[in-house]
Amino acid sequence: MIKAPIYPFLTGGLLVGGTKLVSDIASPLWASLLGAVPNDMITPYFLDTDTDKKIYIVGYLLQSTIFIFVTIALYLLLRFTKINHNLLVLLAILTWFISSFYLVRYSKPYVKQYFTKNK
Repeated sequence: MIKAPIYPFLTGGLLVGGTKLVSDIASPLWASLLGAVPNDMITPYFLDTDTDKKIYIVGYLLQSTIFIFVTIALYLLLRFTKINHNLLVLLAILTWFISSFYLVRYSKPYVKQYFTKNK
């Protein structure tokens, strides 16, 4: 059964909209605190089964690892090169997406098998 998508949609929207509002009112530094609220850690609440939650969290851990490496590389490039910053951000997003896609594609059978083998 598919749950109404309105609740997760509103949760994510409130966090993103709240981050923008805090950025306008206070500063982007304070906004990063709200923006750092991990939507991805809230998401399992909306998943149906315990197995789905476990598989999701493993995927989140793998995605976070890629995200950390891409973010560090982006920071270093922004800090120490004169390459257009918007281009670097775009390339970082593309790098993250492509890396994440292949990670999910090739790890999915192993992760799913690990959590469902005893059922």
